[in-house]
Amino acid sequence: MRLIGAFFDLTDRFAPSTAAASRRDNAADGRNDKILISVAKRLVPSAVRRNTVKRIVREAWRAALRDQPVRASMQEAVQQEVQECLIRLKRYPGARTEPGLATIKRSLRADADQLFATYLNRRPVRRSMPNAGSKPW
Repeated sequence: MRLIGAFFDLTDRFAPSTAAASRRDNAADGRNDKILISVAKRLVPSAVRRNTVKRIVREAWRAALRDQPVRASMQEAVQQEVQECLIRLKRYPGARTEPGLATIKRSLRADADQLFATYLNRRPVRRSMPNAGSKPW
């Protein structure tokens, strides 16, 4: 699935179910979700601003996951495939004009919140096959 926002592009990827078993420590809350954030240096030359964008996206991701229901059991979470979501900054709001940092943060957070809400409500649930040796889907 690919979602396009005003400032971000969001795509999802599925990792093999064996990776879920190795991430039991990350699945303590019943989730195997992971986010990958890409902020290009050519779009945001300042390292401080790049880190700010990443922090805003992480905060939006955690807030979106907090609003989602937790899976019923740990065993079900471990059997669930690892959900990897890649979010990439495609346009920085302060590129043409110089709005204040607070305005930039609000714009980025609103776009990230909208993308994550759409993504978490639309994403398919994929499960591995019952046989341990078979490949998922």
